[in-house]
Amino acid sequence: MSEHRRSQPPKLIREVRGDLDWIVIKAMEKDRSRRYQTANGLAMDIGRYLAGEVVLARPPSSLYKFGSFSCGTSF
Repeated sequence: MSEHRRSQPPKLIREVRGDLDWIVIKAMEKDRSRRYQTANGLAMDIGRYLAGEVVLARPPSSLYKFGSFSCGTSF
């Protein structure tokens, strides 16, 4: 994967961490009520991650929502 992205492994790890970690944690949650309800819910969150949108797995914070919103906006 690092060769495909032409990136060094430590840099690649930093790029992938964050939202992707939250998605995996939610998918593996012990408490069923806190997991994705369907495989489609998981797929939709992965799609949001790939599109650079706010993922539902991450606990919402004002700073996170603002950062994701401002990065996707062009003037």
